[in-house]
Amino acid sequence: MFKVISSEDIFGRWRKEKGKISCAVVGGSDNLIGSNYGSLIDSHDVIIRMNVAPTKGYEKDVGTKTTFQSLYARIEKAYIRPNKVLIIPTSLKEINYARTAPSRLFLHQSEVYLIHPDLYRQTKEKWMQWSDENPTRLTSGITILIFAVHVCNKVDLFGFGLNKAGEYEHYYSNEDTPKFWKPKEKPGAAHNMKSEADTRQKMADEGIITLYPGVIR
Repeated sequence: MFKVISSEDIFGRWRKEKGKISCAVVGGSDNLIGSNYGSLIDSHDVIIRMNVAPTKGYEKDVGTKTTFQSLYARIEKAYIRPNKVLIIPTSLKEINYARTAPSRLFLHQSEVYLIHPDLYRQTKEKWMQWSDENPTRLTSGITILIFAVHVCNKVDLFGFGLNKAGEYEHYYSNEDTPKFWKPKEKPGAAHNMKSEADTRQKMADEGIITLYPGVIR
């Protein structure tokens, strides 16, 4: 991680203490509803929740524990009060903006970690080498997944994937998050949800991660 706000090598310390780290990366897909994954998610050493996905009211399916909440650099609110926040800057401008995160999100500096932007850059470069459908920006979900694979010994993925209509449907909605998000598959679009879904499945097929599909509607 990038030593801009917090300087603690938290994953290094945990690996030294535990030997191995199991990580759950939890997205906001509607396929979590009815999954009863809550206790399974909470059993991991590290639980990373994406963006502003809440736990209150959904505990049976999404769990109660949060180690990190992963946020974009420009997000203005944190709906969960985790122990730590992971911020994903993709440029120097976003790094500078991320420095204001503690005051904007009412957090202490030691609670905020920046992922080095080289991870995003290298992930996108590799993506563009093999994918015919290149997005202008990778989602925070795929970026955090690659990060977790680098720092965790075991990575389990929950709350990702499209519904039967080909949409990414959140299990929640608020003023910052729409209920439905249709994948953008044309070249130059902001995100390519289908391509990322295919990548997650390939990683699962190769044993790099374990993908929990939930209840697909």
